[in-house]
Amino acid sequence: MADLAFSIDAPAVAVPEPDLAPAPTLRVYPNPSRNGVTIRLDVPAGLPGSATIPVQVRVVDVLGRVVRELVSTAVVPGDHHFHWDARDAVGRRVGRGIYFVVARMGPGRSVTQKVLIGL
Repeated sequence: MADLAFSIDAPAVAVPEPDLAPAPTLRVYPNPSRNGVTIRLDVPAGLPGSATIPVQVRVVDVLGRVVRELVSTAVVPGDHHFHWDARDAVGRRVGRGIYFVVARMGPGRSVTQKVLIGL
């Protein structure tokens, strides 16, 4: 069997990093809970030149279905608190189980925290 050798003579190309805002920090408490949780979202300063950052906070079930959208707005950087009363989008109490709080911020940054309800 013959040895194969090859070379590629091509210049190196620098691929610029996308301009992404820093990731938010998410804390959910008490966890586990029977009656709802407080969601603390620390939104870091965004990209230079932007005073507010678009934020979306949703609760989803284990299948990824949106149970409730809590926030969808632009916020200033800093500490923000929200409450989820363990109810879905139409006001029905959710069943016992595992849920996820998903916070998305700016272009492509998200953080997820597991929440146990009624366990």
